[in-house]
Amino acid sequence: MELTSVASVYVHPQYQGGDLPTWLASPHDIALVAKFADEILVMYAGQVCEVGPVRSVIDDARHPYTKALLGSVPRAEMETGTRLEAIPGELPDPAALPPGCPFADRCVSVMDICTGVNPGQVRVGPGHDVACHLWPPNKDTEKV
Repeated sequence: MELTSVASVYVHPQYQGGDLPTWLASPHDIALVAKFADEILVMYAGQVCEVGPVRSVIDDARHPYTKALLGSVPRAEMETGTRLEAIPGELPDPAALPPGCPFADRCVSVMDICTGVNPGQVRVGPGHDVACHLWPPNKDTEKV
């Protein structure tokens, strides 16, 4: 099972365009990120899975890993005693990633292509990109 409670934060020493500092944070609690960030980038095994405006990614998550992270966070509307979802399996060795999508071995939606071809980023909404074979480039998406 993956540890999802560790966080590290880096505050950029310069400001970008306004009065607010630029932050780079790596919490696994996406709900926490939603309170403080405008954009979110979800990574798995060092690769970008999904990136976009926080509300878009949280309200319309497309990558199975993003969905799994969201399912592992307690929500106010949950009944007492409700079990949180666990992400099955183990993290891959970052020094020896398998071919294809690094999340394939743990993915509930895995397809044959996932284990051999690493997906490219596809635009699925305004500023919202995902790297997943569930969202191939087509008339509703565009390759990034």
